[in-house]
Amino acid sequence: MNEINPITTSSSTALVPVKTGSKPNFRAAALTPANSNDIDTFIKQREKEQKSAKRKQNIMTGLQAGALIAIIASVFLMMRSGGGMGKKTSELKEIWSDLGKASKLDDMALPDSLKNFINKFKNSVDNPEILKNRGGKPTKSVLLYGPPGTGKTTFAKALAKEFPDSKFASLDVTSLGSEYQSVSERNLNKAVDMICKEADANPAKKFFVFIDEIDSVMMVDNSLSAKHSNDMLNEFKKCFTEKLGKRDNIITIGATNLPIDIEKGIVIGGKKLDRPMLDRFSEKVLVDLPTKDQIVNSVKYHYKDASMVSDKLKSGSDELNKIAEFLAKPDHNTSFRTLDSIYDATAASIKGTEKSVDIIDILKTIKSKQHEMKFTDAEFAKLLADLVSDLPQGVFHSEDGKVVTSCNIGGISAGDLNVTNIINTHGEATYSIRSSSVEKEEELKNLMKFIVEEFNRDYRGIAEAEITFEEHMPAFEKVDDNYIPLLFEAVAKKTGITPEISSFHAGAETHIYANQTNASGEKFAPYLVGLATVCNMHSAKEYVDYKTMLQGQKLLEEFFKAYNS
Repeated sequence: MNEINPITTSSSTALVPVKTGSKPNFRAAALTPANSNDIDTFIKQREKEQKSAKRKQNIMTGLQAGALIAIIASVFLMMRSGGGMGKKTSELKEIWSDLGKASKLDDMALPDSLKNFINKFKNSVDNPEILKNRGGKPTKSVLLYGPPGTGKTTFAKALAKEFPDSKFASLDVTSLGSEYQSVSERNLNKAVDMICKEADANPAKKFFVFIDEIDSVMMVDNSLSAKHSNDMLNEFKKCFTEKLGKRDNIITIGATNLPIDIEKGIVIGGKKLDRPMLDRFSEKVLVDLPTKDQIVNSVKYHYKDASMVSDKLKSGSDELNKIAEFLAKPDHNTSFRTLDSIYDATAASIKGTEKSVDIIDILKTIKSKQHEMKFTDAEFAKLLADLVSDLPQGVFHSEDGKVVTSCNIGGISAGDLNVTNIINTHGEATYSIRSSSVEKEEELKNLMKFIVEEFNRDYRGIAEAEITFEEHMPAFEKVDDNYIPLLFEAVAKKTGITPEISSFHAGAETHIYANQTNASGEKFAPYLVGLATVCNMHSAKEYVDYKTMLQGQKLLEEFFKAYNS
């Protein structure tokens, strides 16, 4: 407050402060000389104004003091109750979980690494005295780390359920925080003290304390505003070591989604974990994304009691294994949480009340999650190609142990080799049909057409296939004349070789004169004769037994002599 008092000078000029900015600027102003009555009146009026202002000031000071006392009392009450401003943290959440509803380890799809840990952990907890006599000590704390959605919480509860009459407390350290430092620390101590009191009252029981997102109280903060978080870290260390750690019947399990570098004690990405705190954990266990076998087992277990689900999803079918192999690729980031979302979305996508969940329904759901799972059209097309390997392969029909009709894949190509820098989703496969029966060849071709039509119905909107047939040679049919086989058999026995007719077609129909008729009206009927023993056929170690080749040469000579005699 600036107080202006008249200053009379000999030149009857008053200096009046005029406020500009933050500094007074004095200027001279000409005033009319005042008489004594005017001065008395001015002084009385001034005194009256000052008294009135003082009374108002006293009233405001009293109100401010009362408000200050009320605020202090309010804050005191809030801190007594554990609360804070903004987010309420005055009431701790229910920390005890019902293990009766928890999964069993035997029902979970676990990798060998976790199975090995379970055996070692149970032996440690069940036999502490034996471990001590062997110079060791029981496991008191476990850190579970790995990608989100891999079932760390589920695994921790299932592990606790292995111990009869155990209790499981979930301590959410992120909900204990407050903008008031002392409130956060008090909440933490209150929760830990509650657990310790219960454990002390029941020394025969095992108490599992699960701390999710434990990294939130394990990070070293070097920023200017780090005091709060670092004090919380130090307080957590005390609770972990001096309270939880000193009780034989308490086992602490921490969980984090961060990719911890166990050797260096840091998180990939530059965030630093407190190394001493990390070293306090007896075991550090990776709970990773599920493998192919885990996915297969998870799907089978999930659908085992579902009545409207294809048997292919309840057993280790080829289709399920191929889908699991696709999902298990590291780039697709398939977690158990992802599988749960696939189950739910698939069930909801089927219209009507009669249709059951089938392989195609799972595939459509997976395709709808392409952006989330980060796979390309080409990768999905490859999965479909693996699933449509229903076309016949090998022997299609035989008679008396002899092959009549067969189908073999010749080659596979994908995309246009002249096009680059784009993803090709087009692919082709060529097959070779060999048959000594026109009827069976047509039967095989019709079956292949039906399989392709069925595929197009099932995968409409996802993929489309077509099949065409080109005849390179006429069908080669078995002749009824047995002269050649009987003659060959007689000659073979004469040369000390036991003949075996294994096929009516293998290679013979590829002869350029097959089914051709000469000028005399005679149809050319080729025969394929094996004249040597081939070992390790179709392998890198394939070779011909030269001794049998010499026998074959002699057989061929004798055969020609007999035929032309």
